[in-house]
Amino acid sequence: MKSKKLFVNGAVIEPQEIQAQLEQMLSFYARQGMPQEAFREHMDELVHAAQEQVIGARLMAAEAKARGKTEDELVVEIVKDVKAPSEADAEKFYNENPGEFEAPAEVRASHVLVKTEGLDDAGKAKAKAKIEGLLAQIKGEINVEAAFAAAAQANSDCPSGKQGGDLGWFGHGMMVPEFDQAAFALKDGELSGVIETQFGYHILLKTGTRGGGKRSFADVKEALIAALQRQEQGKTLNLFVAGLRAKAKVEVKEVEG
Repeated sequence: MKSKKLFVNGAVIEPQEIQAQLEQMLSFYARQGMPQEAFREHMDELVHAAQEQVIGARLMAAEAKARGKTEDELVVEIVKDVKAPSEADAEKFYNENPGEFEAPAEVRASHVLVKTEGLDDAGKAKAKAKIEGLLAQIKGEINVEAAFAAAAQANSDCPSGKQGGDLGWFGHGMMVPEFDQAAFALKDGELSGVIETQFGYHILLKTGTRGGGKRSFADVKEALIAALQRQEQGKTLNLFVAGLRAKAKVEVKEVEG
């Protein structure tokens, strides 16, 4: 049985190479929030883009070999003359793209969890009594933060209990809705009441707030300059690959098997 295969300068590109590249692209776009409907609507374009990326990679590998270099060494050679933008250019980009420098609001919180998953009504009532007792105990201490950490270490059903219940920093939508709402509503240093989620009963202690505004140019300057330089390097590399692509012999042939 004959099938059609892609050849680049006489070397075959197997369909699974293109499929693997396509799956990487789909995974990336899914993480960026692209809906499944968009995948279906643009699948032909995505397949073509995956094919072109595989062709480009194959041409770069061949070019590196012809020059007696590794592919990484070839990339370094191609982009070596791309200069970092000036501070003035970076600041111009910063001023013209304010939305890109908004720091999302984040909070830091600790919690004590008493699980209820798999428990019957009596078990849940016992769990609730336990968390209410812990809350009363913590409230009765002079140093609430220290008492909270001790209670988490001794009683929490969450692995974070080993760190005194500390969950680190998190943004909106990273926790289940009931937990998210409570954490963002509390003031720094404030203790919550008993919160019920699908995992069980929680007590929260909010320990910090950050973000929620535009980051200053001074804060982002170094990272922005580096990002803009990488952007220009990417353009230079794309132009180089496009030059290889223009000279390459790319054809589809029918082959046996």
